Amino acid sequence: MDQHPGMPTPDPSQDKLILPGPQETGHSPIPTQQNTPYHEDMTYHTYSAQPQQTGGPANLARNQADPAVPRNLFAKLGYYWHKDPAYRFLMFAISLVLLASLAFAIIVGNYLTQAQNGSNGSGPQAHGPNLSQTSTATAQTSPTPSPTPSPTPSPTPSPTPSPTATPTPITNGPLAVQITDVPASVVNNSTVTVTVTSQPNVNVRLSVRYQAAPFIGSGNGSKTTGENGIAQLTWNAQVIATQTTTAQIIAIATDQNGQTVQSAPVNVKITVS
Repeated sequence: MDQHPGMPTPDPSQDKLILPGPQETGHSPIPTQQNTPYHEDMTYHTYSAQPQQTGGPANLARNQADPAVPRNLFAKLGYYWHKDPAYRFLMFAISLVLLASLAFAIIVGNYLTQAQNGSNGSGPQAHGPNLSQTSTATAQTSPTPSPTPSPTPSPTPSPTPSPTATPTPITNGPLAVQITDVPASVVNNSTVTVTVTSQPNVNVRLSVRYQAAPFIGSGNGSKTTGENGIAQLTWNAQVIATQTTTAQIIAIATDQNGQTVQSAPVNVKITVS
């Protein structure tokens, strides 16, 4: 029964509820962009043409273009020196290699120069022995006949005239005295004969100094030299010691005018038994 005669009667077909189909995820909610292929193509090109930001301000600063590299060599080295520490290490390593190469070249050059100088200096020295050998050979060939007569007369007269010739110049010259014969080593508490040569008729005596007690001694009196200027004196070697010691003997000569001279000292070893 129609209780509201003034309202329109509803159509039975309008009572059905029509639900929309399920929407696919990942698509744009705007239907016009999904149904138009041309719009999809334009959207892709428009999106790809726009610059994409993948990081913060630090990445934007890195993406900026680097300044141009200078063409000057020194300016270019300064540019790379300040750009990255790796370039500094590389330049430092190259400098070390260059310095090491230069030092090696200098050392090798000096060594080669010294070797060349040594080879040049050894050349003239090689001829030196030949010259010396030739000179010695010539010197040896020339005196071969002469040495045979010269040594034969010399050994026999040398000991004989030496005592006779010594007093002759001494008589004409100033007073002198020397010890000509004394043993090099004697035994303690022994009597030693000492030969002294001076001018004829000169009074000679001995003075002894020991390195052990009694430290100072003398010979057994004095004697007068003969016509040949020779006199033999005696000396008692006596020391107080437990080991070998040394005595220093000096001959003292006094002439008729009172002039006194001393001989050169002679050392004699005294063995303590």
